[in-house]
Amino acid sequence: MTLKKVENGVGSIRHDAEDIELAEILNQGQDDESRILGYRRSPAKIVLVYIGYVTSAFLLRLLFHWLPELHVRCTHDRCSLDLADKVVVKDQYGQLFVHDVQMMTKSGARVRLLRRSRAGLNQCLPDEHATDETTGSATPLLDPFSEDSLTRYFFHKKLKYVWNSDQQLFVKIEVFVDTPCSFFHHTAGLTESDAARHRVRFGENRVNIPLTPIPKLFAVKALHPFYLFQLFSVILWFNDEYEMYASCIVVISLLSLSLSVFETARNERNLRKTLVSSNEICVARGLDNYVSINSDLLVPGDVIEIPKGGCVMQCDAVLVSGNCIVNESMLTGESVPVLKTPLSAAESGPISTRDHNKNVLFCGTHVIQTRFVESGRVRAVVLRTGFATAKGEMVRSILFPKPIEFKFNKDIVHYLIVLSLFALAGFIYTIVLMLHRDYPVGKIMLRALDLITIIVPPALPAAMTVGIVFAQTRLRKANIFCIAPNTINISGGLNAVCFDKTGTLTEDGLDLWGVVPVEERRFQSPNPEPHSLPSPSPLLEVMAVCHTLTRIRGELSGDPLDLKMFQGTRWVLEEPEQDDYRKFDQLVSTVVRPPGSEPVDNIDSIDPDRLPYQLGIIRQFPFSSSLQRMSVVARRLGADHFTAYVKGSPEMVQALSRPDSLPDRFSEQLLHYTRQGYRVLALAYKPLRVSYLKVQKLARESVERDLIFLGLLVMENRLKPQTTLVIHQLLNASIRPVMVTGDNILTALSVARDCDMIGDRDAVILVQATPAQPPFQAQLDFHYAGDLQRKVHEVVPEHAYSLPNTRDPEIDIKEGNYHLAMTGRSWEIVRNHFPHLIPKLVVKGTVFARFSPDQKAQLVESLQQVGYTVGMCGDGANDCGALKAAHAGISLSEAEASVASPFTSKEQNISCVPTLIREGRCAIVTSFGTFKFMAGYSITQFVSCLILYYIGANLTDGQFLYIDLFIITTLSITFGYTKAYPQLSKEAPSLRLMSTVTIASICLQSLLNIAFQTLAFLYVQTQDWFFPFHMDITADEYASYENTAVYLVSSFQYITLAVAFSKSQPYRLTIPSNRLFLVNLLLVIGASIYVTIKPFPWLLNFLELVKMPMDSPSLQFTALVLGIVLMNFLLSNIAEELVDGTAFRLFIRGLRRRLRGRQARKEYERIRDELVQDEGAWPPISRSASLEDVAQQDLIKFADEHQQQPRQHLRADDEDDVQHRDEDEQTRREQSNVTSISVTGRPPAAGDGHQITA
Repeated sequence: MTLKKVENGVGSIRHDAEDIELAEILNQGQDDESRILGYRRSPAKIVLVYIGYVTSAFLLRLLFHWLPELHVRCTHDRCSLDLADKVVVKDQYGQLFVHDVQMMTKSGARVRLLRRSRAGLNQCLPDEHATDETTGSATPLLDPFSEDSLTRYFFHKKLKYVWNSDQQLFVKIEVFVDTPCSFFHHTAGLTESDAARHRVRFGENRVNIPLTPIPKLFAVKALHPFYLFQLFSVILWFNDEYEMYASCIVVISLLSLSLSVFETARNERNLRKTLVSSNEICVARGLDNYVSINSDLLVPGDVIEIPKGGCVMQCDAVLVSGNCIVNESMLTGESVPVLKTPLSAAESGPISTRDHNKNVLFCGTHVIQTRFVESGRVRAVVLRTGFATAKGEMVRSILFPKPIEFKFNKDIVHYLIVLSLFALAGFIYTIVLMLHRDYPVGKIMLRALDLITIIVPPALPAAMTVGIVFAQTRLRKANIFCIAPNTINISGGLNAVCFDKTGTLTEDGLDLWGVVPVEERRFQSPNPEPHSLPSPSPLLEVMAVCHTLTRIRGELSGDPLDLKMFQGTRWVLEEPEQDDYRKFDQLVSTVVRPPGSEPVDNIDSIDPDRLPYQLGIIRQFPFSSSLQRMSVVARRLGADHFTAYVKGSPEMVQALSRPDSLPDRFSEQLLHYTRQGYRVLALAYKPLRVSYLKVQKLARESVERDLIFLGLLVMENRLKPQTTLVIHQLLNASIRPVMVTGDNILTALSVARDCDMIGDRDAVILVQATPAQPPFQAQLDFHYAGDLQRKVHEVVPEHAYSLPNTRDPEIDIKEGNYHLAMTGRSWEIVRNHFPHLIPKLVVKGTVFARFSPDQKAQLVESLQQVGYTVGMCGDGANDCGALKAAHAGISLSEAEASVASPFTSKEQNISCVPTLIREGRCAIVTSFGTFKFMAGYSITQFVSCLILYYIGANLTDGQFLYIDLFIITTLSITFGYTKAYPQLSKEAPSLRLMSTVTIASICLQSLLNIAFQTLAFLYVQTQDWFFPFHMDITADEYASYENTAVYLVSSFQYITLAVAFSKSQPYRLTIPSNRLFLVNLLLVIGASIYVTIKPFPWLLNFLELVKMPMDSPSLQFTALVLGIVLMNFLLSNIAEELVDGTAFRLFIRGLRRRLRGRQARKEYERIRDELVQDEGAWPPISRSASLEDVAQQDLIKFADEHQQQPRQHLRADDEDDVQHRDEDEQTRREQSNVTSISVTGRPPAAGDGHQITA
């Protein structure tokens, strides 16, 4: 085994002068780069803190529970990391984590640190009760880089960081760094003692998801500030003899808390059940000595046997012998089985799970079948275990997700702060007023604190979740399942959606359109029926063997493209039983034969002259997205030589083929098909006259060169029926669609036009970057794509050249009528050399092709950085990173990879996107309305109390209960039941509560309610039958005419607020569509009218209302109260319509522009405005050439450069005498050749005034 430390590096964090040499950087230069500070215990501080606990009635301890980093600062001193017994880690998202630094001896005994000096003196005690975080047992981690008697380490996000005394920093342990591939073919496994030592270093092989005990979970939930405030309110209400409502709140809170604990515990159990597993596995303990152990005991370096019947992988392991058919749907979402082949022993480069992913069995994937020669074992070497595996990384991303910033939640906090200020003012007002009237101190505090529970309603958080719960229910009925309900609100703000192409916009499978054979360097007529080609035919043979298809339970399975291609030949694929190895001298496990050919059971029993026409697959080089090709080595039955068959991208196969086999007009023919949206692959072959042993040792780059070009394979990828309609809906709603795919850029552009993502009259500008090739700098070119006769323009990087802008008179780039398109290779170069252009490219880019999974995630993050709220919709294959990075990821995969995405649609098309956005908009508008309703209710009731406090009265317990329980609780629940509007509107709802419109709405409604309550309070005092309330500071009797008037008017005001804030079109349906809400409104309105006119005596007593005289003046007052209520209702709704209307919004926008000038609200809007102002200057146009010339120059230059490389490779017969280049270097060279072509265009005409050269 080869172990090597990962160079994380150390850097100072300059918080202040004290921190200059004390803070360091963890994982420097990596995606999870974090800052780390060390602390050590301070006995003096600890004593002071315990005194603070007692004097604050343990409120200080509660504060430390919410802010653990503050607890560390108050009980520890800052120190360097080598002295620390606690560390505070600030991750890349700004989240803080507190970890204990643990100690362990080399033998694995855990110790407890008593004291540590800089000189290295340690005083420790055995820690018999300590347990390992990830294993649950005393499993230590040995520091492989230090000879100290003790190892210091801590866990951060489930990974172990070990103290390296040489470099004075904590590092992650990684194994097999820079380990050559040949090592894995020579290892015989570990002995028991070696395995035990490695288990000490790396811990047990377990992706452990701990189950939190129910009591602890209940305690943690109960200590949330929301529940503590409810507890405070309930205690206050019980002391105020408001037992009924307090009891209701207790029941509701306990029920809510229990449901929350139950849901959390169930999610933990489901996640554990889904992701945590173990099984028995055979592991080598010496040469060919295999023993069965539990997979939890596996360690890196173990050699394991993959069972014949398959298994679920419990670790990451590299395959060294035999083949495996693997279902990787759990990690990638791709349900198509993948062929895993052994790691080549001829490779001299280091092992890499990314570059050798076709040779690695990843943890969590399901091995369906194994293939092996004769009685040999299918063996693999363990690479990574536990949370370091691919499955572990996925679980860590679930347990520690990227926090999503949502301003709505922050604005709620700001509003609560403002309401708290009102509460403070009311608190002071009450104390001053009641002190002046000589009220008892206890009663003063009771009344003053009561105002706080009124202005900051404890039921607010529960009410805010109602709309989300109902939206989640409706989404589930639409076959859209959500594992992160809070994301529903965010999805309502989406203004850009990225789509994968294949399987998302287009059908998952491809249909065979036909083949275009090449004969005598000329393309022949397309043949839609390849099976009709003359036999034997190399073109037919390459279609029959160049794939990774297999039979699973008798059914042919594999990549959809390979499946369609093979089915087009009508050949038959045979795989022998596990004990059948009699064909092809026992060297072949897969045979293909034409229809009508009989299977061969024993080659020795057949006359050599009568051997049937069959091909046996000897070796496979799986498809690689970086190499853009796959190949196989096969042999015809009875033949004395082998043949290599290659299938790949036309550009790559053309470059690897012999020039004398290439057809004329290659680029023109390729453009003809790709511009129509077809998926085009090139086919080639080459005879190999070598022995079987040399075939097994051949390096890939030696097989895939000097090929004979055979023709083109044309596949048709149809749009899904729903795609165009959905794209239209998004465009009409001003939601920007973006395509990001791994497919060919011309195919992607064609699909974008077919689905109207790019309009018929819109121009497309291709962005092509050329890497730096000394002495030349990197170069960036822009040119038009489309009609062959249209002008194409080339541009150079801004920092490399200074050019006058020469605008072509035929070109008129106006706002919005051009789209940028680029490849992943160009994206990489731009990120490295032109990062300042990324914002402009993502704002105007519509098609991003040949993008790797990492680049898809980078694109999503770049869109977010310029202010877009981004959704991502993909079928799961290669989209997991982007799905996680997006604000709202929507997976169309039914596989377990849905755990990587907040939303999963069972409908395998993009119709789920507008549905989700509509429901998200409905949910966010409901949340806005609910918050405004609860805020308005709080202010209204607060004002009622202040008015009555003025005369020494208050609302009675019955009145509070009627308002809080009968009106507010029921309306806040049914309020959110309104369904989403069936169409997407052009204008998205506001996502900010702290907006002028929202503030104006709440303020105006509050002023109206204050005015009408004051009017009722004053008017009742003008009646002849009125007699004033007599204040009695010793009693709680509040029945009075003033109380009755204020209560009757206010009870209708809550209903008015619910109606005014219940928005309908264009985000929600109308109130009548919500029958529950409508019935609820009618019920509370009817009850309130009845209470106003003539209530039952028992109801009158319950509410403690004063019965009005039954004479005519009293009836006039009752009618006037109803008139006040009606006027209040009309004015409130008119005011809300005006404030929330278009005219007011335009007025505010115009006023803001006059005061501050035009300012774009978002960064992408500012960039868009700049591009409009720079019309004609960016992209800077310099000169033109035809698209046909561009494509042809690209291909010809690539071929010339490839053919001009020194012939360092000998024939395959001399392969063993050649030191081959590393495959990665070959890949980089070929990719550079393909994508680094600079378009030089036509020679500058006289008068152009300049010439561009690189």
